[in-house]
Amino acid sequence: MRLKTRFRITTAVSLGAAVLLVLLIAFAFTEARQANREDALASALLQETFERALLRDEFLMLGEPRAKLQLEAKTQRLQRLIGHARLEFQDEEERRIVGEMAGLLERSAGLFAALGRDAEVAGPSPELAEAFRDRATSQLLLNSHDLHARGRQLAAAAAARFDATQRYVVVVLFATLAGVLAITFFNLREAGVTLERRITLLRDGAERVAGGSLDHRIGVQGDDELAELGQAFDAMTAQLQVKVAALEVSNRELESFSYAVSHDLRAPLRSISGFSQAALEDYGPKLDEQGRQYLLMASDAAREMGQLIDDLLTLSRVTRAEMVRKPVDLTALAEATAADLRRAEPERRVEFFIEPGLAAAGDPTLLGLVIDNLLRNAWKFTSRRATAKITFGRTRAGGRDTFFVSDDGAGFDMNYVDKLFQPFQRLHRASEYPGTGIGLATVNRIVRRHGGEARATGEVEHGATISFTLQPAEEAHA
Repeated sequence: MRLKTRFRITTAVSLGAAVLLVLLIAFAFTEARQANREDALASALLQETFERALLRDEFLMLGEPRAKLQLEAKTQRLQRLIGHARLEFQDEEERRIVGEMAGLLERSAGLFAALGRDAEVAGPSPELAEAFRDRATSQLLLNSHDLHARGRQLAAAAAARFDATQRYVVVVLFATLAGVLAITFFNLREAGVTLERRITLLRDGAERVAGGSLDHRIGVQGDDELAELGQAFDAMTAQLQVKVAALEVSNRELESFSYAVSHDLRAPLRSISGFSQAALEDYGPKLDEQGRQYLLMASDAAREMGQLIDDLLTLSRVTRAEMVRKPVDLTALAEATAADLRRAEPERRVEFFIEPGLAAAGDPTLLGLVIDNLLRNAWKFTSRRATAKITFGRTRAGGRDTFFVSDDGAGFDMNYVDKLFQPFQRLHRASEYPGTGIGLATVNRIVRRHGGEARATGEVEHGATISFTLQPAEEAHA
């Protein structure tokens, strides 16, 4: 099942459960409101029966017309409440109690009416009238007592039902909420387990491929998006394996070409240079100035081509050489190169500022080439200054060191900065500053192999700064 479909089903189930929860809550609160109304009505009935009992006692003891009128009014109110209760109460037991209360109230009303007609019922005999009034009063008291008892029974039943309904509401709320959470958790957990399993396979596969196991395949089965990603990853790895094999063939061919350049081309160049020098020595006096100039130009061109071959081989070895990472003292490398430059041209007045304690993790040989190229580059482009200053230092930003070599020499136009690290791209004429245009390209490749980046800033006749970063040791070993 696709992840999109799975999440849609999870969402639909969760929404359905939420709707069910709302409906159950609505039903529960409807029941609670009904129970509350019944409880209030039962309490009102109980209160009315109690007040009616008081009026009844007052009427029986005093026999005043006012008390009789109040008792009749209370009886009518109680009849209306009982009629309303018959419509409101839903429980069968409660409806039975209400029915009994209605019957008792009706009989009590009849007994009150009979008390008003005691003389008619007993005739001329006072004794009979008194006896009839005693029986009616006793029956009336009994009915009133039963009516009040039924009121208390109804109130107790309504209160119990109200409490039960409240408990029911709480149980429904928590049970439904727990059900919604359980369904949502189960669906999300299933989706999460699938995601975690797929992502773990992809991560482990990527780590193994990054470690060089190009024959590793994830082998994910399924029709979801991550399974398709895993299958695409396996296809990509297969293509990468083919391309790496082709690259290895190309590297072997490049090695063969480098060997040919190193050995086969050097012999003709040595011949050109040697014969040019021999011709100058043996036949120089017989040649005119132009002829001698031609031989000198041929010898210089052969020497420049030899230097270009050396630089190309260096660039090739930089790309293919195996790296060994270890702590490297950059300050010591810079000081050694500066000493070599001073010995080669002791007449120049160049002041070196090399920051002490500069170190980094990397290949010592390759980083030595970086420092050597950058300092020799600065030395070259300050050659037209009577006095010059070259600085090798470090800045720190974002937790990462940036090393730089700056000078106050010829500088360059920032519009052409993109060409600076490209092989054979020169921003100055060879007649002004000799070189093959390979040095900074070599620096750039070494820095990139170390997971860093090289940058340059400058201004014409105001110097240049070449900076580079290196991948920290902890990231390199991660």
